[in-house]
Amino acid sequence: MAAGSAALSTLLVGLGYLSVFLPGEGLTWGPWVFVGGTVGLLTSLIFLGANGANTGRRADGDRGNGSRGEGDGPEGGTGRTRLLALVGVLWLILLGGFGVVLALPSGEAADATLWLGLPPRAAVVVVGVGLLPVLFVPLVYAWTFPELGLEREDLERIREAAESARREKE
Repeated sequence: MAAGSAALSTLLVGLGYLSVFLPGEGLTWGPWVFVGGTVGLLTSLIFLGANGANTGRRADGDRGNGSRGEGDGPEGGTGRTRLLALVGVLWLILLGGFGVVLALPSGEAADATLWLGLPPRAAVVVVGVGLLPVLFVPLVYAWTFPELGLEREDLERIREAAESARREKE
């Protein structure tokens, strides 16, 4: 699902770039398609990266042999469901922030009202696209860590691989 979303988002980014070269002035849909593709690609890649694909586990905590990670259970839901919900909220935050920037009037007058000491568009980018995700992403990591984080076996496997690579280098 996330890989398909990443591919579709990449196509949207390409379409946004292509809109610049299409005839006609005032193509207003190009920037919106570009922003939608960029936000979709970013959140898809975050989901793919945090999904635990390289730890030998599936995103639901199942190692394929019937064992499950700590913290999975009927009361907590699966790590994948939590991660998908939280990445969806991040998608809304980013899309909303960029959407506000595109919706605000483009001409900044010298006497324009400042937001937090910045022109409105810059303030939205700094707070809505920069600061909110910086505060939100660590919470996502902390909330999904019991299901998707590394376990002792994973750490041992990584340490053994690192030690083996160090020995080969010498």
